Amino acid sequence: MSFKKATVAALFLFTTISLFASQKILEFSGRQSGYVGNYLNYHFSVRDKSYSNIHEFGNSLKPVNFSVPNFGLKDSTLWVSFTIRSEDTSTPFIVVENPWLDRATLFEVLSDGSLHQMYDISDRSFSERVIKTTEIVFPLTLHKGEERQFVMRFDCLEQFMLPVKLESQNSFLIYKSNINLFAGFYYGLILVMILYNIFIYVSVRDNNYLLYVLSIAAIGLTQFTLDGYGFKFLWPSSEWMADKSINLMGIFSGITTVIFSQSFLKIKRYYKPMYWVFNGYIGLYLISFIVLLMNMTSLSYKIISFNAGSSFLLIIVAALILRKGYRPAKFYLIALTLFLIGVMIFVFKDLNYLPYNLWTVNSVKIGSAFEVVLLSFALADRINTLKREREESRLKAIEVLKENERIIREQNILLEQKVKERTKDLEKANDELAKTLKNLTDAQTQLVESEKMASLGQLTAGVAHEINNPINFVTSNINPLKMDIQDLIEVLGKYDALIEEEGELREKLIEIQKYKKDIDFEYSLDEIDSLLTGIEEGAKRTANIVKGLKNFSRMDEEGYKHHNLEEGLDSTLIILNNALKNKIKLVKDYGGIPKVECRGDKINQIFMNIISNAIQAIEMKEEMTDHETITITTRREGPDMVSISIKDTGMGMSEEVKAKIFEPFFTTKPVGQGTGLGMAIVFGILEDHGGEIIVNSELGVGTEFVIKLPVDHYTS
Repeated sequence: MSFKKATVAALFLFTTISLFASQKILEFSGRQSGYVGNYLNYHFSVRDKSYSNIHEFGNSLKPVNFSVPNFGLKDSTLWVSFTIRSEDTSTPFIVVENPWLDRATLFEVLSDGSLHQMYDISDRSFSERVIKTTEIVFPLTLHKGEERQFVMRFDCLEQFMLPVKLESQNSFLIYKSNINLFAGFYYGLILVMILYNIFIYVSVRDNNYLLYVLSIAAIGLTQFTLDGYGFKFLWPSSEWMADKSINLMGIFSGITTVIFSQSFLKIKRYYKPMYWVFNGYIGLYLISFIVLLMNMTSLSYKIISFNAGSSFLLIIVAALILRKGYRPAKFYLIALTLFLIGVMIFVFKDLNYLPYNLWTVNSVKIGSAFEVVLLSFALADRINTLKREREESRLKAIEVLKENERIIREQNILLEQKVKERTKDLEKANDELAKTLKNLTDAQTQLVESEKMASLGQLTAGVAHEINNPINFVTSNINPLKMDIQDLIEVLGKYDALIEEEGELREKLIEIQKYKKDIDFEYSLDEIDSLLTGIEEGAKRTANIVKGLKNFSRMDEEGYKHHNLEEGLDSTLIILNNALKNKIKLVKDYGGIPKVECRGDKINQIFMNIISNAIQAIEMKEEMTDHETITITTRREGPDMVSISIKDTGMGMSEEVKAKIFEPFFTTKPVGQGTGLGMAIVFGILEDHGGEIIVNSELGVGTEFVIKLPVDHYTS
């Protein structure tokens, strides 16, 4: 063997002897051994680094000086080495009571120093675990008297704490029974408190109980997660929740606790500056949530830890400040103090000042259980406080009412005197108002009659003009017709004379022919036919005008009946034909609307007023063009409504005028040319018919009135 190889072998042998020499041997006797941290050697490597041989550690393995080592927050991978000698035939269990670990791998050290992987347990899937429990459990196969070395690798984004035990199967089952019994009692208490406070909330409708229920639920869910039950029962296959659940529960618990404390202690009412500080802590919790979503789990955990500690102290300070003036704050202070004691015991256990056992491990649960119960008492006492405050308020209200009654009695005497005096004045004023109202009513009646007379005058003028034209046909054709008939009579008389005379017949016939030529007999016959046609035309036009007048006025009907509104429009246009003067083009776009149940004469009055106003609006323009138009459109709108649009190219209206046109006595016409009641009457008629009118107008462009009427009239 060369010197170089001998040197390497010597170094290898020295390293191996050093490793085993510094390693305490853990003896398994088949009974519970307690925590075995003192038998471990540890080494931290960069995160996710792997070793394949025990000798690669060199001299980096250091002994652990505590039965339960606590390495704090480290972004590294922890390696632990230990040696076990079995003195019993039963199967030993290596139990790691830290459910927060992200990954735990067990290696056996073979004779050549290589690491043989036996188990690899991660928080990715609960079903992969060898023993289905919240703790990390590695069952070993050791024969009696056998001694073997093992290496464990751990990854954790939270606190590196290693409560490691060497248990037998029976002792482990006893341990789990105690843990489950304690957990069942704790979570049962949490559930009872939740249901109890929900019942109280439903009874009293106090939001503090609802917030407290959320706070209790958050505390219970946080402990449920810390104990590993969340991973076991709620998200056994969720990698994301396995990594983020502790942080999420801490955020949820912190926010609900701060909000409940704000509400219960009435921070905003009694100490407003501290209220904004509390809101700041809520903001920090939300920031930690955002950081968590960015996969910075360790930083998020540090923010949550800082928030939890400092906000807890702030709540205690607030309770101390408010305890004198606000009785429920005393209960809150006691509850927080007990919870703080539990937290301190837990922290001292982590610092190895107190032993790591069932009570110290669960001190936070015990403290939170006392806190939950005492806060329920505090809320119950708050109800008593509210009752006392309400009773005091009621008594004060009764005193105020009595004082008010006394004041009211005194005031009633004064009021009765003043009422008598005022009654006399009011009776006098009432008589004067009655006279004034009668005068106004008479004036209104006169104005309405004046509007009717104005419409009647317009109607009479139109009828007179329209009837005058066909009558002219008759009168102008009567005289020519008389003369032609006289000539025909003379011709016939000459024929009669021939009957009496027997001679000179030929000369008479020649004379008759000559006379027929003189009077232009053939033309007389044609003229008689033409004159008769003219008379017939005039008579027909006169009949149409009379019919239109009858349709317009509907004087032979009363009440609501179904009328053809398009015929009513035509009747109105016949009467107003004279006013159009062949200078305004009339466009009719009828849509064949159904008959409408209405007062025909009243609806025709609406058409008359609006079309007359349209004609006047066109005539009032400074310069009339050759394209002045009035367009009338009828349409059906749905199954129950019709619309009539009357649009002109007149001078239009400003917004101020448009807003006032339906007011009684408002008019833009010169003095003496309008009463200002036309559009008010239109509005009243439409209101009686259950209709509406829409006005669209632009100054200098024109105006459109859209009338909407229901097909059937319903009376209330």
